[in-house]
Amino acid sequence: MDTKYVIINAANLDDVDFDDVNNEVRSSPQSLRFSRDGSKFLFEYTGDQPSWIYSKITQDFIGLPEYNTAEILVIISGSDWS
Repeated sequence: MDTKYVIINAANLDDVDFDDVNNEVRSSPQSLRFSRDGSKFLFEYTGDQPSWIYSKITQDFIGLPEYNTAEILVIISGSDWS
């Protein structure tokens, strides 16, 4: 399965269900990649968007915009992230 990424506002950090993280490297808040200003972070997963994104963050059935690896590499190479 392909890895997918979403960008989440740092204010929602407490909503992340780290039991739902399928990457052992990203298993705690300290292991997440944050933007330079600390206002947002990347969350990666495979398969469908985790259900807690819908229920706790967006509170809808749409979820967050998803990015593939190539797309997220372009985003994090920008001045907001590097």
